[in-house]
Amino acid sequence: MWLMAVFTFKEALRKRVVLVAGLLTLAFLTLYGAGLHFMVGGDARITDPAAAEIFKALGPFGSHSTPSYRMLLYTAGYIVVMRMAAVHAFNRRDV
Repeated sequence: MWLMAVFTFKEALRKRVVLVAGLLTLAFLTLYGAGLHFMVGGDARITDPAAAEIFKALGPFGSHSTPSYRMLLYTAGYIVVMRMAAVHAFNRRDV
């Protein structure tokens, strides 16, 4: 079993799949961290206590509502389409 895993990992490294996945992961974490920094950092600069309470009550999306089913369906569809595009791109590549 471990031998098969080693061969699979070596093949993935040879085709640069692991490198691409690592770079995309690093890019995502960088953008996510920057967005979180700016989102949380904005609350720290509010000096008026009443305004700070309003922003805390609004939540991270800037409204009292929770994400709707339409937003969830859109996100799920986006993930499926991007995964299909990535699989198609990797399958077409001749290495």
